[in-house]
This record gives sequence, C-alpha cells and structure tokens, in this order.
Amino acid sequence: MGRIARKIISTYLVGYNIIKLQTKDEHINAIQRNAIKELARKMLVGTEVISESPKEIKLQVLVSYPELSVEDALRRMCLIATSMHEDAIHALKNLNKKLAQEVINLDDEVDRFSLYIIRQLKAAVQNEKSSRASASPNRETA
Repeated sequence: MGRIARKIISTYLVGYNIIKLQTKDEHINAIQRNAIKELARKMLVGTEVISESPKEIKLQVLVSYPELSVEDALRRMCLIATSMHEDAIHALKNLNKKLAQEVINLDDEVDRFSLYIIRQLKAAVQNEKSSRASASPNRETA
C-alpha cells in the first residue's frame, strides 16, 4: 500500500485533478479501498472519491486556488503548529497521554496543508513558465 500511497500523493502534487486507480486482474480489496479513502481524507485537501467499482477507484480534487489560497493554507498550518506546540508542552508538564495523542493526530492536518501548498506552488510555477513561453516564443534571453 505504501507504493500506491506515494503514487497517489505524487500525482496530487504534480497537479492532476482526476486520479484514477485501476487494477488489471484483481479486485481492489476492502483494506486497500479503505486505505485509499483514508489517505484522500487525511492527506489530500479537497480530494473526494467520485466513483468506485470492484477494479477501480476514481478520486477528484475539488478545491482549487481561489477557494483556499496558499496564504490561507499557510496561516492555517501556523495556527495548528502553534496549538500543537502549546498542547505538547502542556501534555509533557501534566503527563497527559490523551493530549499528547491529540498533538500527534494534528500532525496529519499540518501535512495536508503542506501537500496542498506544494501542489499550488508547483501549479503557479508551471503557469508562469507556460505564460512566459507563450508570450515571447521568439525572444532571446540574455
């Protein structure tokens, strides 16, 4: 499952809006299906399962830049990280295992926003490159 998760995340990061997971011979078993759904829910901002069949799962990224800017995502990451830091200190001082576990769980939320920011920045760089190429196809650079 690790290889599949890395492939899904890398596909998300390079900017695909539809991610189609398909098997050739076998059915996608319940454990794999649940792991894929959990990955989409926990790690990929704005990604939902839009269709399923025994041999295929299709994910779609529904959030785009105007709905959640990089600045807003970064701000949210900072707020969560600050809260995690405060809770971690409090958990250590009071030996509160439950609060410590909550801090660990919040790390996934920070990771989600991190992946989203990487996706958005890559898209911005890609758009800038294509804008420059189409604006001046015959212009030389110094």
